[in-house]
Amino acid sequence: MKHTYKKTQSFFAILLVICLCTNSFINVFAEESKAATYEITVNEVKNGLLSADKMTAGEEETITLSAELEEGYALYAWTVTDKEGKEIEVNENAFKMPASDVTVSARIYTAEIVELMNLLDEIDAMDPTLYTEESWDNLSSARESIKDPTQLGKYASMMTERLQSLIDELVLVEKDTGDSEFKLEDGYYILPVSSYDNVEKTITGDLGSAAHVAPGFNNRAMLKVSGGKYEITLRILFGNKVNGIGALKEENFNGSIMHDANHTWAKYTGNKCWFDIGIGEKEGANEENNTYWKDFDSTWNENYNTYDVTFAVDDISKDFLMYLNYDITSTISSSILEVVDFNEYAAKKVDMEEYKSIENIAYSLYGSYK
Repeated sequence: MKHTYKKTQSFFAILLVICLCTNSFINVFAEESKAATYEITVNEVKNGLLSADKMTAGEEETITLSAELEEGYALYAWTVTDKEGKEIEVNENAFKMPASDVTVSARIYTAEIVELMNLLDEIDAMDPTLYTEESWDNLSSARESIKDPTQLGKYASMMTERLQSLIDELVLVEKDTGDSEFKLEDGYYILPVSSYDNVEKTITGDLGSAAHVAPGFNNRAMLKVSGGKYEITLRILFGNKVNGIGALKEENFNGSIMHDANHTWAKYTGNKCWFDIGIGEKEGANEENNTYWKDFDSTWNENYNTYDVTFAVDDISKDFLMYLNYDITSTISSSILEVVDFNEYAAKKVDMEEYKSIENIAYSLYGSYK
């Protein structure tokens, strides 16, 4: 019996070890199967209070940031870094959580300094080849004189006004239209886009260029040439703010149908100009007006928050009138017109894959693509 007892005792001891090991394995497996989460640390800053909608998150989760600022101050930029110090991209006050803990901070200055810094960013993104040397040198010299805008204090507003006046005085380089043999061969291109006011073509000239798409803010269009036909693609930034867009047909490009005393541009658009027909109809769009506008295809890119809008043109050397309706706030929208000029003489040929993936192509409501 003693011998049998020892065997039984040994058997149960082995069984106990197996159960304990199995349980440990199950616990380890369960722990590893849980989705990893990472911490979000929000730094304290002067002149404001920063916050994130989550304090921990898994990889690829969207984190939304907010800032309560003291009166007279504005947010210039968010700074989010992982534990290695690598900066994480922030778009419209949100970022995707990496597989790392992150630290959130922000650059906050007086509203006057932030306004100046934003204008400096726009100038830095401009294409000097679009302007006469003299007019560009005046702006460039003024820009280069500003080494650290955060130190300008009360003089920031004065410098902003000075720079804006020099931008308004920029003179576009005239196209060389004397070369009657100029022709783009079949293929894919990127080319500069500029916008401007033209009183004769738009009756009022009130197109909002300076406020929305100031000339030359590094805007680029995509162009496909095939058999002498041209197909333009504009990648419109901040796509979630855009309600409608249109390119007026060349034969209607005289402005007379686009004007009334209240500048209610939207009422002259067709239904096809609107991504949401319901919004368009509320603005006054109707099916009859479709005849004035070009047909276009649009592709939404959620990753970049853009719309790719494509339409055909017969003569790339001509200017075009673009219509845009966009949200200013959650309850207020605005309509603008822009005279748009494509500089075919500065077109750069690219291959198809590059054409599809180029990111610095944009017709931006608010300036350059950053």
